[in-house]
Amino acid sequence: MADPVGIKRNPKSANEILTLVAQTSANVALAPAFGAFLALAEPMRSALLSAVEVLDTQPLITDLDYKLEHALRLVVPAGKAAAAREALEGWWWPKVCAALMKSPSEPIPVGLLESKLDDIRDALKRDALVADFEHAEPGEAEYAEYDGFRFVHQLQLIGLGGTVCALRSAISIGPLRSVPNGHVSMS
Repeated sequence: MADPVGIKRNPKSANEILTLVAQTSANVALAPAFGAFLALAEPMRSALLSAVEVLDTQPLITDLDYKLEHALRLVVPAGKAAAAREALEGWWWPKVCAALMKSPSEPIPVGLLESKLDDIRDALKRDALVADFEHAEPGEAEYAEYDGFRFVHQLQLIGLGGTVCALRSAISIGPLRSVPNGHVSMS
């Protein structure tokens, strides 16, 4: 288990050990990293290692999606963990960057994170309205699926053009409705 932050850190010793390992290792996969480390001037190596905090038993970045989704499954509706992770990451990364760019860096209050999780959970409820319209415009294939529908034929009859054009027009100008005389009018 890792020591509390800053306790028992010895960047000078770490520099000596890492330099020795970098000079003597036969690990081909790490050779480029070792080369980059050895290419740094001694003061730069010391500065780099002074800024590094090793946290033992932390997941690899490649495992974070699974770990986050596993934790979020208890907070969000069933089957929505991946969507919750994406929403949380989209909010989290800019917050982290902004906090780290400040000097001195600022902590992100846990209450802010809890509040965002509440917002995400509420947005993912079955009865919640969709707030993300990124994919609201159907693609060409989706428009083509409507070719056989009666309303598409009606749109073509009133001169709104081909299927894709007619559907796009209907989406952009609003719903059409039938009136008692059998004509179609804008509502």
